[in-house]
Amino acid sequence: MNSNKLDLATVQTKFKVMAIATLFCFSALGCVDLMQAINTASIAHGMVGIAFIAFSLWSCRRVLYAGTPEKTAPASPLWGALYYSSCLILIAGVALKRGWIPF
Repeated sequence: MNSNKLDLATVQTKFKVMAIATLFCFSALGCVDLMQAINTASIAHGMVGIAFIAFSLWSCRRVLYAGTPEKTAPASPLWGALYYSSCLILIAGVALKRGWIPF
């Protein structure tokens, strides 16, 4: 088999493609919110944009490890903090966008 070709038959390659897709999709959502934040000077949009980009990094790493024989990423306080902080920032940003929290 030619090693230069992308073999979609392997599980690892499928997970790599899926990881790139999740990275692209969540980052695109984050960039849209960041552009909205720049155009409207909105803190809430900025928070949501940053949270989506941070979550895209975490989910890309998670999906990449899902395609390995270990199936889970090694535990790291940094990646755990990235995940939980992105979730909290996303919740706070959406609450600010909806007007649930006056600012």
